[in-house]
Amino acid sequence: MKTADEIKRIAAQVAGKHEGYRYIGLRVQNGAHGLSVGDEILHESNVWDDGEMLDETVGGICAVSAKEAAQHTLRFGSYPGSVVIVIGANAAEYGDDDGEIILKWSSGEYPVVLDIIK
Repeated sequence: MKTADEIKRIAAQVAGKHEGYRYIGLRVQNGAHGLSVGDEILHESNVWDDGEMLDETVGGICAVSAKEAAQHTLRFGSYPGSVVIVIGANAAEYGDDDGEIILKWSSGEYPVVLDIIK
């Protein structure tokens, strides 16, 4: 489990570290799921409604915006998981949750794993 304070600390560490991407996201999950630094992320996150996963996707991969997390105290308690995947992308939109960013595919570019923090 990663608290909002832990995510804020990690966001401050990675902010400005990864040049070449307009958006940096932090995705908290239970493992790296076979991902390595440099891998493109090809899967899309599912839409959730009131704690229930729906059979539709958001059109990208959900994460916490590193910029938002570094600059603001976000209003979520924690995210389940022990691994933080740092992801870079050049296209994104903001999601419904506080600090949420949806990293998108654009012009043949997929979001890329920049770091894995355990």
